[in-house]
Amino acid sequence: MESLIDAIATNDFDLVQDMLSQGVSPNLVDDNSGESVLAMAAGQGHVAIVEALLEAGADANSLDTTVWPLTAAAGRGHVDVVEALLQSDAEINSLDEDGVSAISAAAAGGHSDIVELLLEAGADARMKDRYGERAIIKAGRNGHPAVVGVLAPYSTRQDQKKAIALIEKARRQPINDAALAFIDAAREGDIEAVEAYLKEGGDVNSTDDEGNCALSEAAGDGALDIVSLLIDHGADVNCENSCAAVPLIHAAAGGYSSTFDVLYPITRKKYQEQAKKIKEEMIDGELWRYVRPDIDEMFDRQQVSADKLEEVFAAATYSTLGGGSPDDVSHLIEHEGVPENVIQRDGTTLLMEAAESAYHELVERLVSIYKVDVDVTNVFGKCALRFAVEAVRRDKNTGQPIYDYLYRVTNSALRLRVEKVKKRVLTPYLRSGGPNY
Repeated sequence: MESLIDAIATNDFDLVQDMLSQGVSPNLVDDNSGESVLAMAAGQGHVAIVEALLEAGADANSLDTTVWPLTAAAGRGHVDVVEALLQSDAEINSLDEDGVSAISAAAAGGHSDIVELLLEAGADARMKDRYGERAIIKAGRNGHPAVVGVLAPYSTRQDQKKAIALIEKARRQPINDAALAFIDAAREGDIEAVEAYLKEGGDVNSTDDEGNCALSEAAGDGALDIVSLLIDHGADVNCENSCAAVPLIHAAAGGYSSTFDVLYPITRKKYQEQAKKIKEEMIDGELWRYVRPDIDEMFDRQQVSADKLEEVFAAATYSTLGGGSPDDVSHLIEHEGVPENVIQRDGTTLLMEAAESAYHELVERLVSIYKVDVDVTNVFGKCALRFAVEAVRRDKNTGQPIYDYLYRVTNSALRLRVEKVKKRVLTPYLRSGGPNY
């Protein structure tokens, strides 16, 4: 059976209408991307579907999405969708998971008509993203003089000058293709390509049109081997990009303890303070990746193919849109050689996956039959009980029994820690009357 997500992807308005009339929730979230169906439709510019979802009760300001619908539509130039969302009281100055506002997304994409619309609706042109960059700087950095002109009256004189300078710089200085390939290689973790560029005498401190150097890109992606290699070749650890972010800041914003710990002692103090604040925010948001050699060793030792790993975790994910079954998981464990304590690269276990998906039958089977350890944590420091909080957040009726079951078998120290997180995570839903609250 085709899902609501599939219907939106193919812009099948009639099927969407049929599914909504049959009671399918207009606030569904894609398990893979974390996007709400409203955000997906908005980003794809399907205005009729967006309007149908909103009419069926979709929440334009739902916290349960990685991408804000208004930001998705604004960044891709869908002015009619932006208008529909604003008419439904979409919060105009909210930041998405990446710290980007709707007006910043529109400015970066060069959509002057949407920028004007958002300004008229009360958007804050001086709001900064996670890197401290405002909308006019994004427009200048991406070479959109018309948008810079629209934003200029709402921006500081300093930002106006900086945006104009960025546009002029892009016009005057074409970027070397080899240098761009080198920076891309650092971003993608291709250490062989990075080594080849350096052996040929390439400039280790080359930057792209945004001022990002290879060290910043590697640091932000947690590529510790490349970071070490670049530092050994004389990379400038205090190299600023167009919004004054140095490699340490990128490491902090990416949540990588490995590259952060290497760069912190050798970076200037003024950047250290900024990076520490970002790190604290990432820890508070449970987005900080701790260095866990034990997880790396276990992942390498389990010898499970990528295809088999994907198959077993898909089977452990239950949803109303389809998924596996406990028997599928048991078959993979008992007959396909998949260990019951199999983990993903970040240390996420089958139990964690099942707990977050509110897959009660599988959670009980893993604990009672396969005796999996309920107290293990992934690189973010999250245990299965913490994943169950997400199930409660999505729907209390299905999530709370999972939480209660795991609470009884989790050690007291973890229970205390998760209870504090649960209170913080669920408070906005209790106030707003989230799903089944």
